[in-house]
Amino acid sequence: MKTNEINKLLDRYYAGETTIEEERTLKAYFSGNEVAPELQQHQGLFQSLRGMKAETLSADFEAKLLQKLQEKPQARVVPMRQYLLRIAAAVVLGFGLWFMYPKAPTVSEPQAIDWTAYENGLTEEEAMEETIAALRLLSQKLNSGKKKVKTEIVNMDRMKDPIH
Repeated sequence: MKTNEINKLLDRYYAGETTIEEERTLKAYFSGNEVAPELQQHQGLFQSLRGMKAETLSADFEAKLLQKLQEKPQARVVPMRQYLLRIAAAVVLGFGLWFMYPKAPTVSEPQAIDWTAYENGLTEEEAMEETIAALRLLSQKLNSGKKKVKTEIVNMDRMKDPIH
């Protein structure tokens, strides 16, 4: 077959305008050994098409399809008990969380402090003298505690010395 005719058939083939007979002609041409060098790029396509089988449906396909279409799906029975248990568990959990966390206390209006309870009728000088006396007493107690600690440290140092 002439290369010119094959080129025209290829153009029609790729445009989707060929008949079955023309496609068979192309397959036969490209399956042979006498393919023109400029057309060898198309040879792989037609050889792979030749290797493919036409897919056909099995003989009992229609019967199987009709059987599947006529089958009524079985209704799935789900016991209500499962749903009720889930709902009950959610309600119990909700109540538990509600009572577990304390409610925020209501904020009342701030009240003024009654300072008269802390005042004992002393003047500033008398209050200063009482404060100084309290601080002296505190200092004496701390100093006596300091002396006791020093004596205990000396006793511990003696315990470290080996017995002769």
